[in-house]
Amino acid sequence: FRSRYCASHMGQDFVPSTQHLLNCDKTKHGVRSGFLNKVLSFVKEHGFIANKCWAALKKDEGKCLTAKDLMNCDSVAMFDHCYLNTQSTIKKEIFMNGPVISVVEPFRNFLIYEKGVYNFDKDRKMEGNVFVKVVGWGKDAKKGDYWVVESTWGKNWGENGLAKVKMNVKGSSIDNIALAVHPKRHEVKEESE
Repeated sequence: FRSRYCASHMGQDFVPSTQHLLNCDKTKHGVRSGFLNKVLSFVKEHGFIANKCWAALKKDEGKCLTAKDLMNCDSVAMFDHCYLNTQSTIKKEIFMNGPVISVVEPFRNFLIYEKGVYNFDKDRKMEGNVFVKVVGWGKDAKKGDYWVVESTWGKNWGENGLAKVKMNVKGSSIDNIALAVHPKRHEVKEESE
């Protein structure tokens, strides 16, 4: 969301409050359960609140603030989000609008990935899924086509926080499951004196 916001607003950054989502999304299977489509539905309805504003207003840990409390906060709404289900539509979306979100099955060798083109280790699958930001794609002369992904694990993981994930691996979700978001900023209106 931040990457797409920055790209569509000429380099301006917006840091959303993840705590706002955790405190306020009370839907069954929402934020706390990791269902990304449910999280984005919440954001479409309520928007993201700026992290700086949320931190300044926070009253009770774990409680959601009221709309009145958040009225003077800078926020970002989302026009919509869409699902992409082919390599060509994923590539086109990245090229035209910036990174997309996808999912990688967490095999043990992905957790300790350091460099090169990552190929799934079907013998050591871990529980759940890992959401990644797909930022591009490329081709290795020996290993073939790959996606360039960024995880949430920081710059010490992979190649400075990035990984090359092999395309066209049977059973891999990254080739045919991606999600794109379309942000819209709502500025705080200055009060006239």
